Amino acid sequence: MPSGTQLNQVITRVEGLTPTSEPTVTFRCEDDAAGGTPPLEELAQGGAGAFRIFDIRTVTGPMDDGQATVANLRFHQDFALRVAYPWGGNPNSERMKRIANDDTEAIIQDLRNPNNWGAVGIDGLNIGLPDQKPTDTEIGGPSGPAFLRVIPFRLRFT
Repeated sequence: MPSGTQLNQVITRVEGLTPTSEPTVTFRCEDDAAGGTPPLEELAQGGAGAFRIFDIRTVTGPMDDGQATVANLRFHQDFALRVAYPWGGNPNSERMKRIANDDTEAIIQDLRNPNNWGAVGIDGLNIGLPDQKPTDTEIGGPSGPAFLRVIPFRLRFT
């Protein structure tokens, strides 16, 4: 499994992005890996307002990357970066979709840049096809308007 340092590096990269749409509304991670914060759906339900709230969910356990050697073991693990936009209004509006698309592009560009990883043991990331849905669908009940963007990624690490 990637070390906390490696996942923290991903979180730091996303929190450090300046959005092109609504630049004063920044990214904030609400997953401390110890369960000390409410689930993303509950935060979106409460209308946290001034933040793009995100968390990172584990999708698979670590697996041999198939390019391992005795001297240099390499693994990969799949995650989902989920960004909630609890701003009110219509979560399916074209404006909300444009904002989420701009953010998705910025996140993908930043995370795929190998120069951002330094010596933290990350060999790279592969980004999957992003998905979007209102949080009503995610939590199965009325949550107040919010929009949820899911960006799957595979973290390659040593």
